[in-house]
Amino acid sequence: MSVGKFAFLPNLRSAAAAQAPVEGVRPRLEYELEIVGGGTAQGARLPVAARLMGPGDVVGLDPDQIMRIEPEDANKGFEPNYFPFVQLKDPDLPWRYTLDGGAVNRLTPWMVLIALKDDEFDYLDQGNALAPRIQVASASGSLPDLGQAWASAHVQVDMDGVTGTPNEVLLADPARGFARMFACRKLEAGTPYTLFIVPSYKVGRHAALGEPVEQGDGDALAWDAGESGAVILPYFFRHVFKTEDGQDLEVLLRKLRAVRADEEDEAGAPLWVSAQDVGYYDGLTSPEYAFAAQAALAQPEVKVPALDTPVPLRQKMAATLNSVLREQTDDNDGDEEQEDPLLTFPAYGSHYTGATEVSLPRAVKGWWFERVNIDLKFRAAAGLGQAIVRENDEHFAQLCWEQYDEVLAANQALRQLQLATQLAVRIDKQHFARLPSEAGMQLSEPLLDYVRVDPKDDRSASIAGQLAQKNLPRGYTSLALRRTLSRKPTRVVPTEGGKPDGKPTGKPQRRLPMAALPGDQAPSAQALPRDEGALRRREKALSESKALGEMSDALRGLFNPEMLGRKPRAKVPQAVVGSYSSKRIHQLVGAKLTALPRMKADHLIGGRSAAEAKDGGVIYRAPRVPEPLIDYLMRLSRDAVLSNAAALPENTVSFYQENRHFIEALMLGANHAMNEELRWREYPTDMRGTIFHRFWNRGAAPQDTSMDDIGALRDWTKKLGEHPNPADADGRANLVVVIKGEVVRKLNEPLVVVSIAQGSAWEPDTATDYNPVFFGKIGRDAVYYGFDISREYVLSDAVRERAYFAIYEPPARLRFGLDVGTATIRAARPNAPDLVLQGGAPALESWDDLSWAHMRLSAANYVDFSKNLAKPAQASSNYWSGSKQSAGLARSFWQKPLAALLPLGRVL
Repeated sequence: MSVGKFAFLPNLRSAAAAQAPVEGVRPRLEYELEIVGGGTAQGARLPVAARLMGPGDVVGLDPDQIMRIEPEDANKGFEPNYFPFVQLKDPDLPWRYTLDGGAVNRLTPWMVLIALKDDEFDYLDQGNALAPRIQVASASGSLPDLGQAWASAHVQVDMDGVTGTPNEVLLADPARGFARMFACRKLEAGTPYTLFIVPSYKVGRHAALGEPVEQGDGDALAWDAGESGAVILPYFFRHVFKTEDGQDLEVLLRKLRAVRADEEDEAGAPLWVSAQDVGYYDGLTSPEYAFAAQAALAQPEVKVPALDTPVPLRQKMAATLNSVLREQTDDNDGDEEQEDPLLTFPAYGSHYTGATEVSLPRAVKGWWFERVNIDLKFRAAAGLGQAIVRENDEHFAQLCWEQYDEVLAANQALRQLQLATQLAVRIDKQHFARLPSEAGMQLSEPLLDYVRVDPKDDRSASIAGQLAQKNLPRGYTSLALRRTLSRKPTRVVPTEGGKPDGKPTGKPQRRLPMAALPGDQAPSAQALPRDEGALRRREKALSESKALGEMSDALRGLFNPEMLGRKPRAKVPQAVVGSYSSKRIHQLVGAKLTALPRMKADHLIGGRSAAEAKDGGVIYRAPRVPEPLIDYLMRLSRDAVLSNAAALPENTVSFYQENRHFIEALMLGANHAMNEELRWREYPTDMRGTIFHRFWNRGAAPQDTSMDDIGALRDWTKKLGEHPNPADADGRANLVVVIKGEVVRKLNEPLVVVSIAQGSAWEPDTATDYNPVFFGKIGRDAVYYGFDISREYVLSDAVRERAYFAIYEPPARLRFGLDVGTATIRAARPNAPDLVLQGGAPALESWDDLSWAHMRLSAANYVDFSKNLAKPAQASSNYWSGSKQSAGLARSFWQKPLAALLPLGRVL
């Protein structure tokens, strides 16, 4: 696991503040002002002096500056060997108003973080003070040495994806950094503490208390290290927490034990619901009948019980449901008075199937519609979905109405395109279709590149491409030949034979003087043969003319007779034009013209089914509510997520699998109920829309359908629990891990993966990790993770001995502290942190072994940073040398994320 790339800086100050020497209680900045005009200086430079704000000008802290508090949750026990700290948004804030002009890497911040036990201070009335205040009973017994305050604050810089030094990165993007302040005090176990941010300078203390600021105070600190009396301090921030023994994460992870969920365990075992008297049918009882209530998570290898509804009850239910279905299919829209509607239980999913009756044989076989409606355990699951809608109907309805404008706009566009389609059909029928095919080809020349020879094959060539392959010159179908079509048509009178000679028998028609195109195998009836064209006729007339003959005789007398009559031959090779059908091309173009509005509708209005696109009418589009229903189910019934979840053993890891039967039934009930709700609210819907698609919380974007748990309900055709899951390509039930115990209360949501080692030994850098695809909490101390990996795969011979379940401490939330001792001491007696001062300091192999045994403490149990430590053998730098600074100390305090490994083969 990676924690990213980051760096620590000992402090950060702006350029102006860093260059300003302290004068009294404020920094003083001196600089020169120069006026430049036209590229030249206008007069001499003027010396200017300015006073910057100092700690005596600060009486409060913006709450938005607090980014993170450790420990964040006051109700969770905090490890006494860790440091509480506060992170601040502005990376330069702790040193912005400092009066320290000493060592660059050891600047005293103008405020510090302290941790006080309840008996070490008292709250005072604010009075005339500008900030709330406390009275600390003894400075030397409860407060840190302000002379070492430089060690308790540093800057963290995000270095991921950037180059340069940390200072250069912050200069380019200040948002990449933040400041962190520690309370470097050894805490006592089982003790309440309060964190305070207080001024570190006397002038800051006086200003926040509303007392006069004396220039003579200079850079005096707010209290003296050896001051034994009481001291009154203002504070800008406070936070309460409590320490608990044995809360070290390593200790908590060691407490976890794997348990196998099976029939003998109460957690995950079915909860039996008595149904001997369902209450709807008078006199119909089923003695001792009970069904196993289903939940979203089921124990591994536990099969869903078959239909167990008593035969008399299922027969009665089928008769009632059939009455409901007949009433739904009644088409009685007249104004006559109708009978009162039948009040009974719903036929879940009837609008999606169009079924007219419930088939008991199909229910026995498990087909979804009959199974949900006849099997009481799945009717109960669908009822939970209906209850979710009933409890949250206003919220869901609002989400639906917010999408109504989109449907309205889509239907408006469809109506306009329907009109365009009718106009296109009429124009084609009355004008384009009547043109000669040659004229149609020439008029439609701009479209020939976009009309395919085979409309059903998207890979077929375009008409323009085909004509090019046939060697037909582009000029024959170019726009330049439109002038031919503009000629005055010839009026002809067809005869019975269809030719313009003989006795006229039909209405007069107009014919364009259009010549047949080369290679055309199906010219129009009006096309003139190419050998009867105007040029050919003129040539023929001249050749037959008597004057031409006389002229030829005269020319022969003047020139060589053999030269006359010889025709020049073209030396340019002539391409042979292949055959094609202008009639077919004309038809294809006409079909394309009438299809253009439909194609535009397909482009503008997405999501239409094939039937809707073919019909082209108004669409009834169901709104989409992308919220996962598991969150609502948890509020309704925790046992519906994991039956008898309260019986989960403490500090355990157990494995389950998702119950697709239950999930499909619940989603069906929720969608059925929401469609009924929308109809009641007069939302335009055909009652067949799938409004809810998500059960698990996968953290996906609202419109990402690949993360849905069910597809469209109208497409369901299989048995219950067997329908495609868009988020799970392999179709197998996901493996689900449940963790309960103190580690969940500690970390809220630990980071977990299923890890497959490459070899016999697990190595984090080479193992293949499967991250959870969904997750959530079952109460305050239990969390579940779903993995897109099957139990069968994990237990296969090739994987079983290499599969592990890894629990990681969240790496991005850095934590700081000191070990309670060496690894040997922690393993032997993990619940005895008092051993840290016994047996002397263990040898340091690396800075990760640094423990409280290596520290020297003040009278108030704060770390004494005057102590130096030798560089560990494996370390590259000495963070505790005589030149130590807060960035190096923070690195030595950093506690790397821990991980716990559980072999899956031994658990599953």
